[in-house]
Amino acid sequence: MSHPKVDMLKRIYDKNQTEFVESREGINRNLQMESAYHHNAFEGNTLTYADVRQVVMHSLAVGNKTLREHFEIINYIKAMNYLYQQPKLNEQVVKQVHRILVENIEEDGGVYRTKDVSIFAEYHKLPSHQFLPTEMIRLFEYYENAEKEHPIDAAVTFHCRLLEMHPFAQKNELLAKLVLNYLLMDAYYPCIFIPMHQQKEYTTAIERAVIAKDYTPAIQLVSKQVEENLAKRLRVG
Repeated sequence: MSHPKVDMLKRIYDKNQTEFVESREGINRNLQMESAYHHNAFEGNTLTYADVRQVVMHSLAVGNKTLREHFEIINYIKAMNYLYQQPKLNEQVVKQVHRILVENIEEDGGVYRTKDVSIFAEYHKLPSHQFLPTEMIRLFEYYENAEKEHPIDAAVTFHCRLLEMHPFAQKNELLAKLVLNYLLMDAYYPCIFIPMHQQKEYTTAIERAVIAKDYTPAIQLVSKQVEENLAKRLRVG
């Protein structure tokens, strides 16, 4: 798929920047907190954005909130920092990111699910747990050979296929969103987050990807987010 406006904005941005602002090593703290808030809120976390700032910036607990909710935010930031320091994405890195996401919450971090599951619709079964190691190998083989695809297309396809596998018992969506941003930044595009008001659109796009193997809506959604982020940095509409 072509992304002419994104590519135009990126050329202008690259030409006027000596260093890409959101390198994997130096992601903006505000973007970290926004991402942690929106993505965990969609998972059911009730901490407000102000609460997230309090936890992340000042290491202060929020009254009347569970330990689990605190750890979900702390772990997300920790997982983000770990992932974006890795020189290359591979299966072991993905497993370690998952371990961090569920630290102090669940005991099966980094372990592939041991049961077969369905999502979106009871009739739509995901790949059998027995085939997950093989499917993960195939997923990384796809990405290593995706150099002819637009980087946004390849990143979103990887993201969708990871969700199609649903490799772990929980936190798959958070994991997949972190991996999506890693792949975007690896190609020198700005990372994104899906705000709460767009989560329904995101879920619909992922459902279409998982059930119909049509990644176009998800690619279009991410491309629009990347375009808006580049435009903000260039102060153009």
